[in-house]
Order: sequence, then C-alpha cells, then structure tokens
Amino acid sequence: MQRVAPSPIEQDFVTWATTALPGVHVSTRVPTSLPAQFVRVLRGSGVRRNLSQSSPSLVVECWGSTDAQAWSLASRVWALLSAPDLDRIGSTWLSDAECTEPVNFPDAASGRPRYVFTFYPLTILEERS
Repeated sequence: MQRVAPSPIEQDFVTWATTALPGVHVSTRVPTSLPAQFVRVLRGSGVRRNLSQSSPSLVVECWGSTDAQAWSLASRVWALLSAPDLDRIGSTWLSDAECTEPVNFPDAASGRPRYVFTFYPLTILEERS
C-alpha cells in the first residue's frame, strides 16, 4: 500500500524565500535581535483533499522598522507567492495557490510594524515508505 504524508512546506518556504529575498532574514521564529526587516512563516492546519493532494495554510508575517518598510516586504512576498507560474516551493509541488491580502497587524510585544497574510497552497502529498 502506498503511504503519503504532508510536505515540509514550512521548511521549504524558509529556504525558498531566503533565496528569493536576498538580505532578508526568513525563519519560523522571531530572531532574538530584531533585524530591520524579516519574514516569519508558521504552518497552520490543513486538510487532505484527496489521495494525492493536501491544502495546508502558511501564515506569513513581514516585519519592518517602519510601516512602509513592512508593507514593501509584504507586497514583495505576496507577489512572489501569487505568481501564476509558481508550481514549486523547494521540494513541495503546488497545483494551485492563493493568498489573502496583507493586513496591518503590529506586534503587540515590541510595537514593531508588521503585515500578515495567509497563503493557501494546494500541495502534492509526498510518498512515504
């Protein structure tokens, strides 16, 4: 019997976005020492759609020193994820994807500007033995 599992899209996003956004810190954690701008991604829940596809969600947080800088970073990342030819993020294959629009949601603890949106890809499940 063939077994499948969700793809490591959170880790794949970090690697992919680090390459796509030179000079921008990308991680699943907020750095101890906050850089001028950075992206944090968190994998949300998802559901298996059929025998070969899953629909996870990724919460994408784009931080900056100013609202304008945070917005600029969010719009860059949003544009990359909304590209019509995006069919892969690292080892994760996509068959479709959509994003909510970025929302101004400053960090409550630090007061730093931050825009947040959710990415909803339709991914291909990975074979596991």
